[in-house]
Amino acid sequence: MTQVRKYDKVWKRWKTVTVEEEPKVHSGVEQQLELNLSKPRDATPEEWDEWQEKELNWWGEIQLPVVFIMALVQLGALGFMFTTFYIISVGLGK
Repeated sequence: MTQVRKYDKVWKRWKTVTVEEEPKVHSGVEQQLELNLSKPRDATPEEWDEWQEKELNWWGEIQLPVVFIMALVQLGALGFMFTTFYIISVGLGK
């Protein structure tokens, strides 16, 4: 840290300010480390079977009920919207 005297235009006086020195930066162009995600290794048949049993089958079994529940939620929201429109139109007398 270095102390520097600077003139303050607002207060019209000199004051001492502590200035922190900036760290020395590498002079060359910095490059990001390579992370080779585009070429993963192939899974072994044992790894594939384990993945299929633990994750793939579970998602396959749960997919249809989830889609059915979401469809019911959407239809319920649509029915609620139409019911609200009807109640508003009755209330306005149109």
